[in-house]
Order: sequence, then C-alpha cells, then structure tokens
Amino acid sequence: MRTIGEPWPELNDGLFYSDRVRPSDSGLTLVDFYSTKYKSSAPLQGWLQRIENGQITVDGTIVTDPTKVLSAASELQYHRLPWREPDAPYLLGVLFEDDHLIALNKPSGLQVLPGGLFQHRTVLTQLQWHASKQSSIFACQQTNPVPVHHLGRGTSGILLCAKTKLAKARISAYFADGTSTVGSTRIEDADISKTRKISKTYRALASGILRENEVIINQPIGMLKYPGVAKGLYVASPSELRSHCMPKYMPKMTTETNKLKEGAIGLNYPMLARSNYTAWALKMKVFMKAQGVWNAVEKKEKGGVVDDRQDKIALATIYQGIPEDVLLSLADKETAKEA
Repeated sequence: MRTIGEPWPELNDGLFYSDRVRPSDSGLTLVDFYSTKYKSSAPLQGWLQRIENGQITVDGTIVTDPTKVLSAASELQYHRLPWREPDAPYLLGVLFEDDHLIALNKPSGLQVLPGGLFQHRTVLTQLQWHASKQSSIFACQQTNPVPVHHLGRGTSGILLCAKTKLAKARISAYFADGTSTVGSTRIEDADISKTRKISKTYRALASGILRENEVIINQPIGMLKYPGVAKGLYVASPSELRSHCMPKYMPKMTTETNKLKEGAIGLNYPMLARSNYTAWALKMKVFMKAQGVWNAVEKKEKGGVVDDRQDKIALATIYQGIPEDVLLSLADKETAKEA
C-alpha cells in the first residue's frame, strides 16, 4: 500500500485570533479589552506580558502599550506563539485515489481537523502538503483535498477526502442522507443497498457475551467530561440523545488472520500418520486453542457444556488433519470429542 506523509516539525506556526472592535467597546484600553473578553485564556498579567511581547497588532501595527485606547471598527489580531504539539503519527496509507477523491487509512492518534492542542498535526495538514507537492510536479493539477467526514483522533479507519468541489458536494450529500445501516427496528429490514448510498461500519472490542450474532442497541448517548478532550466524550447516558445502531459479531482480527485473507499465509494442518500421533495431537491442540475452539474438547472431558458452533469448528479442524481412510471411519462422529 502506498503511503503519504511528511515528518512533523518540532513546533507549529502558532495561531492568529482576529477581532473587530464594536462601538460598545470603543474607549477600552487594549489590555482591558483582552483581559475582560478573554479572561479564561489568561489573567491580567498574562495579557500584559503578551502585549509587551508584541503579540498583538491594531490595524496591522504591533502595539506594545497596554493602555492604548481602542476605536470602533479597529482590527485586532493576537498571535499565539508556536508550541510543540503532542506526538502524533504522520504516515497515511492510500487505499484508493482518482481525479475526484482519495481514500486514506487513518491511524489511531492522528486528528483529522485542527482543534485544541492539535492545530498542525492533522490529516488536513498532510493532505495540503501532499497536494502542494503534486501541484509542483504537475502544474496543471490544482487540487485541494479535504476530508468529507470525521473520525475521532483515537479511531483508525477509512477516511474519504474530496479533491474537487463537485466530489465534496456529492459525498457530503451522501453522508447527510445518513450512514447508519439500521433502516428499522428489525434486523432483516436493514438493507443498506436499498436506503443508503454510503455506510459506515465501526469495529470495536466489547466485553461480555452476545447471545445473537446481531443485536440492536438503542441506549441513549450523552456528553461526558473527559481529561484532555475539550468537548468531552459521547457515552451511554440515561436520558440524552436517541441512538440506534446494530452491532454485528465480527471475528477478532490479528496479524495472522490479515495475512491469511491476503493469501500470504495459511494454517498448515499436520497430517496424522501411524508414527506421529503424539506430535500431531500437540500441534492440533495448539491450532485449536489459537482458533478458540479447544474448549469443545476440554469441556467434554470435564463433563461441561460445549457451544454447538465451537464444537462444529473443532470437528472441522480435526478433519483437516486426518487422511481420507481415517476420515471415513469418523464419518458417524458428531462431536469433536467423539472424533
């Protein structure tokens, strides 16, 4: 997979905040204006220091006198000095790209758009750098790719970015129509091909055991204050926004299963022979534990209850490692333990 991305500089470029003096604020001093309107940003002494450092301009001119009296309609600009942003990955995998859009594999830990402490280390910045590099190579290609939906900083996954205004408008319209795969309260009616032009599927780890492979969750969600997250996190809440999602059971992904899907590696089951039963049994035990089905054999030995699906997978695993002549003798065995 092709990747794009440039290492982050040590410091960002800082931020510029602009204000226009309203008639009601005319006559205020520069320090009074900032210390009263933005006292949550810094106390009086902090704004005095910023003014003396030359971080504020009035109508394009740096002003270091905190007692300067402001006039209505004056343009103010405060420059927040550059800072080192928290560590974040910078490489993005390119899953698809054409003249209209680019699909990226966003890693966990990388913010999509500027916000909070992350003003520079974002997907948008890397897209702008990539577009700038491309336009310098191909002068005729003037693109300005932008993300058309959001993925949380801690979420990894596919991020669609539009390269043209038309593509942005079309894809944004699809997202505006909704991306939920839930079309009704009945799972069988949730056919996204009939109701959605685009859909999102989130993969997550969950604790506990679901009795069904598919369930509907309509627990309301609300905002919870969380350290390091300015607006907080959305979590299950007794009386907040209505939610509607349909989690499905998905096999746990590992490096080995990814390789297996790509065809690069397979489970080479040992074949039982007259002289290798001990080694064969040991290997099969390891393979079945890796697949999470060894309980089908172990619980039978202890008289426990065995999940029917696990038992079938375990039996199929055993069949993979025995020759045809032995297979025929096991044809009437219905459980992994019997085999």
